[in-house]
Amino acid sequence: MAGGQATERMGRVADQAAAQLAAILRSSADAIVTVDADRAVLSWSAGAEVMFGHPADYAIGRPIDELISTPSVQERLNKFERASDPANTVNRYETVRMHRDGSPIDVAITISAIRDGNGDLAAMTVIYRDLATERRLETSYNAAQSVFRHLVETSPFGVYVVDADFRLVHVGIGAKKVFENIHPLIGRDMAEILRILWPEPFATEAISHFRHTLATGEPYRSENMMEQRANIDVIEAYDWKVERVTMPDGRHGVVCHFYDLSERIALEAELRDREERMRLAIDGAELGTWTEDLDTGKVEWNDHALRILEIDETADGTLAEIWGNRVHPGDLTWTAELYHNTLSEDVAFQAAHRVILPSRTVKWLDVHVRRLHGADGRASKLSGVFFDISERKRSEEQIRLLLAEVNHRSKNLLAVVQAIAQHTAREPTEKAFAARLAARIMALSASQDLMRVSEREGVDTAALVAAQMSGFVDIMGKRIFSHGPPVQLIPAAAQAIGMALHELATNATKYGALSNDLGEVHIRWDILDGERFIMSWRESGGPPVTPPTKKGFGSLVIFTMIESAMQASVDLDYAPTGILCQINAPLSRVLDSA
Repeated sequence: MAGGQATERMGRVADQAAAQLAAILRSSADAIVTVDADRAVLSWSAGAEVMFGHPADYAIGRPIDELISTPSVQERLNKFERASDPANTVNRYETVRMHRDGSPIDVAITISAIRDGNGDLAAMTVIYRDLATERRLETSYNAAQSVFRHLVETSPFGVYVVDADFRLVHVGIGAKKVFENIHPLIGRDMAEILRILWPEPFATEAISHFRHTLATGEPYRSENMMEQRANIDVIEAYDWKVERVTMPDGRHGVVCHFYDLSERIALEAELRDREERMRLAIDGAELGTWTEDLDTGKVEWNDHALRILEIDETADGTLAEIWGNRVHPGDLTWTAELYHNTLSEDVAFQAAHRVILPSRTVKWLDVHVRRLHGADGRASKLSGVFFDISERKRSEEQIRLLLAEVNHRSKNLLAVVQAIAQHTAREPTEKAFAARLAARIMALSASQDLMRVSEREGVDTAALVAAQMSGFVDIMGKRIFSHGPPVQLIPAAAQAIGMALHELATNATKYGALSNDLGEVHIRWDILDGERFIMSWRESGGPPVTPPTKKGFGSLVIFTMIESAMQASVDLDYAPTGILCQINAPLSRVLDSA
């Protein structure tokens, strides 16, 4: 009974072994082949089917040479002969075999002899491993190792390794700067190195953390460490961590990886310094500032803004409610449009406007508003800065009143000069001189009066032309034509152009297109390429023109005043068909808003 049970158990063990062997044959990527002493195939694994392209039912019973033959048949025979030698029970070598389609396969062959009870060769198990796959895996592994090594070496993180004997054995590129003044370095005791780098008690504390991690495997991390270096006169800051690792010799070591925070902390300190200087500048200038969160509508005001706008610091409300309710009704429409453009088109808001405060006080504010963008590029906030310019506006109004008074007295004085000139003339030639002088003074007066009336918006070019041509109102639009876009001239340019127009009109009346009943004058102006102001006076239909033999006061006025006041070029052409005068000036010397 006992013998039968033992036999049954042996049978089960044999079946299990056979099943395990079958599973290995099915799952292995290697080609596993069994051949008899005559090299006929006894078994052919699934790996062999894939590697050599022959199905098992075709391969079994056929000579192995026929299935995977190569030109080096003799080499293969020699290997089999060596495998049959009792001293070479297992033999491994590399060679080339052939796929069914004739393509070569680099393989590593392991041959194991199977002998009968007499020790004679009964069969052989041959395992073929595809070296191409093995080499690809090895190449991929080496490449991955190389990439990993490169990342570690070039990383902004510092990495260094201490072995089981507490000696420094590796320093990555990112860590070299820390150790640059220590020689020798590699192989040196880490405790000694740390005491060179850092003062006490920090050096001893760091050493204890390293040794504790090495002994227990418990990692240690320090965040935002800041210490004065012992070997150089600088303060450095780090995030650092130590972890235990297994070294190539099988013993434990410690790897420390750290990130140098010194530059970031220095930048943060500089940023705080700039913010403090900005805060001092804002306080010194008494600037009001506010920031509106476009998602929540919440508004933050500084103390100056609360004071200037008379806002209770406990008050809660949106920008539209607090600011909008204070804007002067006369300025509400255009300021609302500018605010909308800033929100929708990212156009900076810059304007001076009035506000009416809860105390019924009217103030002038100079306001600058801009959108702020978050890290994602989306406009998330609206920021504004403003200051009270009420006193400046009152001063400007007083200056305007004083200028009006000066202008009034100047006109009276010019009238006196005109009367004196007329009464002084006794002879015909003197009377002609007086008439010309009086006309010139009147032209200067007309320009001066126009500048006083239009000083806030600038002097309109069309109005200036009309004022200088007022003596020819009966032929305006019939023989005198003017055309150009709206251009607001600064006072200096308006005065110079006004005098030039008067001189040209006077000359046309005496000698040119306006001296008969047929001649015409065309006055045009334009802005060229957004940079130059062009104005021309063109005569036609008058008596033939001859250039003057000498320059008179009129030419002096045209050239000298225009060139000096406007930094312009003047081209005066005495063409036979009529005088052409053209002024070409930088826009910044002409336009009121430039």
